[in-house]
Amino acid sequence: MSAAKRARLIAPVAQQHSSVRATSEDELCLNDMLKSCALPVNNLHATVESLVRKHLADFHELMLNHAISEADANNGWFIDPATASTTTNPLDTNSGFGAAATTPSPPSFVRKRYWDLGPDKLMLARAAAQQVDQLLPALDVLESNVSALTDWKRRANAYFAATQYMVHDQWSLSPRLPKHIAVQARFTNDGRLIWRYGGSEHEDMPATPDLGLVGASDGLQRVHDQFVHRTEQEVRDLLNLLPYRVREAIDEIPDAVHSLNEVVLDLGEPPRLRFFALNQAALDLKDVGRVTQEDIDAIVDGRKFSSDRRGGINGQLHRISWVANREGKAIGLTIRVGRACPPGEGVTQMLLDLVKRGESVLFLGKPGSGKTHTLRDFVARLSDTGNNVMIVDTSNEVGGPGDVKHFSLHKARRLQVRDRSRQFEVLLEAVQNHTPDIVCIDEISDSKEVAAARSVATRVKGTVATAHGDLESILRNKVMRELLGGLQTATVGDARAKELGGRKTVTTRAEESLFTTVVELVSRTEVRVFQNVGHVVDAILHPHGFPWAERRWLATPDGSVSGTSAGGHKFFLVQVEPLEKPDLEGP
Repeated sequence: MSAAKRARLIAPVAQQHSSVRATSEDELCLNDMLKSCALPVNNLHATVESLVRKHLADFHELMLNHAISEADANNGWFIDPATASTTTNPLDTNSGFGAAATTPSPPSFVRKRYWDLGPDKLMLARAAAQQVDQLLPALDVLESNVSALTDWKRRANAYFAATQYMVHDQWSLSPRLPKHIAVQARFTNDGRLIWRYGGSEHEDMPATPDLGLVGASDGLQRVHDQFVHRTEQEVRDLLNLLPYRVREAIDEIPDAVHSLNEVVLDLGEPPRLRFFALNQAALDLKDVGRVTQEDIDAIVDGRKFSSDRRGGINGQLHRISWVANREGKAIGLTIRVGRACPPGEGVTQMLLDLVKRGESVLFLGKPGSGKTHTLRDFVARLSDTGNNVMIVDTSNEVGGPGDVKHFSLHKARRLQVRDRSRQFEVLLEAVQNHTPDIVCIDEISDSKEVAAARSVATRVKGTVATAHGDLESILRNKVMRELLGGLQTATVGDARAKELGGRKTVTTRAEESLFTTVVELVSRTEVRVFQNVGHVVDAILHPHGFPWAERRWLATPDGSVSGTSAGGHKFFLVQVEPLEKPDLEGP
């Protein structure tokens, strides 16, 4: 049992008045932690009194024949013999017909306390402490068993309810998704999510459009059709910047144009290639020689870089970052291959309900999980629905370096930031001068950027942003959790504390969340969606709350996760799952 939980159990004890008097330093410590022992012993008196009054004739003789001191020590009761008088009972057959039979009157019970069980208070305190030490682990086991049984009961109820509908095999518009069960889902042309039971392709699927193209305008369709050719050409433009010997080695790698993620050029080291595939290790090009200063200078010289040492190719999404020595000279390069996602072929095809509602969405994920990639696709879809979308492109990763934004952004506009420290000013400029419906911010990471996002959130219809981590890590971060309303500690009254298991202080959400929905990017084909995230945070913080998350993933026909392909799907799978609650500290 955690120290915090133990403290919550002892908290109400410390507020009780005790009749115990400390006679030594040893007893003083135990007395402070066991003041609740001054209360009646486990309400045992109520049970005993009920039994005695129900079987009065049987108990009377037994109690009178035992020593009163022994009864006190064993039961915690004192029976006054003076009150054990008799009264006539005409139904007593043992006394003869018409005789003045008697029956004992109820004895006088005196309520006793734990500390009255013996004169050695220190011995009693130690005995109580030993019992408490045994009961607390038992409580842990009981709570664990109750939690497991409750979870299985919920699952059983969900499967029982599912069997009533599985036979129909029809699409449902109900917003209440079944819990614990994966269902097929897709969207109507107006962006409403529909779902049905089943785990394989159905006969009606081939006639339906791909997920990503549902509800897309003709303009967005044309952008989609241009993607393959334009993206391959952009990758070729980047490779042409590399030394010829490195480019030749890359051309010999099968499908490198589609799988290459980064090229690392460090002075005096062989060039290193990194790929998207998780099971494909980095590759050192040892046969082409080591990187020279001339190789690095040929790429850096004449190219514009921002204050954070990032540059690229005008109108494209590639990122070129350089490493400096102590004199400020470039001695290494990290060249990331930028590829836009064809409209609706990433995880956004599973989020079209959020696009339709124009909600404020926070995308979370680890570095390299595709946050900016997803943000770019998401805002393109938002702009296609008629929203005035303005992107504050702090690092030029969303729209690419240069004055011409990347074509994948469709109708969304963007503002470039000369220096990251001026992001707050650019955000205000976007709201004051361009009246956007939705503002997009890539990579919120510190208190200034959190404050900037909060300052504009109330002035626009919605905010879309990205940040590193997941929901739990954001809530644990004292700066970043302000995006979700922040946390505060409050003191509650006795009645409320009793409901909370004795807790006198509780942690609650301080303000409204800036975002209505949080999307965790689990992989390139899987997300977790927390809709109405304010209620989710409240459920996490409440001792008896039970938060849920929607797991959405692109699936193969047999229902398994599609690890590579994000396009060409007719449906995706959704499963509402319980969220394991983190033990969060207050502010």
